Order: sequence, then C-alpha cells, then structure tokens
Amino acid sequence: MPSDEYQETELPPTAWQAIRAYLEAAGRLDTLLPGDFIFVALSDRALRLPQVDDDSGSGERSLSRREFHRILKRYARAAGLDASQVNARVLRRTAAHLYQLAGADTGRLSRLLGHTDKQSTQRYLQDSEPVTWATVASMLGLDE
Repeated sequence: MPSDEYQETELPPTAWQAIRAYLEAAGRLDTLLPGDFIFVALSDRALRLPQVDDDSGSGERSLSRREFHRILKRYARAAGLDASQVNARVLRRTAAHLYQLAGADTGRLSRLLGHTDKQSTQRYLQDSEPVTWATVASMLGLDE
C-alpha cells in the first residue's frame, strides 16, 4: 500500500482517508499490492455482471461498471440527490472542470484524468457543459 505521502493521482485528503478506512475495515490495508483493485466485487451477483475485469493476480476481481453505477445511484438517492443526474462521467467531468477553475493547467488535468495527451483533455472539457457553482448546487438540490 502506498504511503500517505505517495499518491499516483492526487486525491482530496478526505477521499484518501475514506479509501484507507475502507481498506482497513476490509482487512486489506496492509496486504494491498501495486496493481490490486481497491474496490472489489464482494458478492456473487457482482461477479456475474458483464464487464467485470479479469483477475488482478490477487484472486480478487474489480467491480463491473454496472455494479459501480448501481451502488453510486443507491448512495445518490440516499443522499437525497436526483440519481438520474449522477453517474461516473458527470462526476469525472465535474471534478475536471472544478480542478481547471481552481487553476490547474491542461497538463496537470491530463495526468489527473489519465489522458495520454493534452488534446484529449481539451476535447473532453469542450464536449461537456461548463460547470458552474449553480450547476453543482442544482445537482445537489441546494438551489431551492
């Protein structure tokens, strides 16, 4: 497991702490190796779904996209959000736009998003609606 000082991709400290707490609660914090999945399929249902990645070598399998979205929607509803407006792409693009608004250059955004070149990042940001605080507040149901 990487130390607190090392992170391949920058995460907000609260997200990093939540991931560490999750791994510790699962008894995996001290045994996680580079290349292991952080979030793994915990049920037979999750393993039966399409798009479950191949074994990482640790004997565990990653969540499928479908299972991830099912869990994300469940938590969005529990948080009182409109689950139809919450998906991985929206979260990723919102984070990218907010990171850009905070002053990150395209090179840093490319690394954050895992893009191989800056042009991909520029297209990624241009192909989506610009994120404003009003948009974020609306998604969170705070604009009422």
